[in-house]
Amino acid sequence: MELGRTVQSSEARLRVLIETAPVGIVESDTDGHVRWWNRAASQVFAWPEFTDGTAGSSFPEATLPELRDLWSAVLRGGSVDGRDFVDVEIAGKLRVLSASAALLAPTGDETRGSSH
Repeated sequence: MELGRTVQSSEARLRVLIETAPVGIVESDTDGHVRWWNRAASQVFAWPEFTDGTAGSSFPEATLPELRDLWSAVLRGGSVDGRDFVDVEIAGKLRVLSASAALLAPTGDETRGSSH
């Protein structure tokens, strides 16, 4: 019982930290399909706030080739160094973005490499 409460408490704390982080955090699959994002990512990418079932959000088209290269490097066990994108147009504004990627451990219904 105590372990379960500790895990739930840790999970709740991490959820608050991620939601209030001043940087955009996004989970996607290796094809760039966005699965989840935090509040800051909503602001950066002009996406709605995430709720279960939110669909249709995607990275700016101009960033996808380099993001796919970054994701491939991570899947090969390579570098997770950030990539910078200058003058990416989002909602009529030019932005400078920096992206890094990490491989998440699979959950029960996912296979290795399906999200980061």
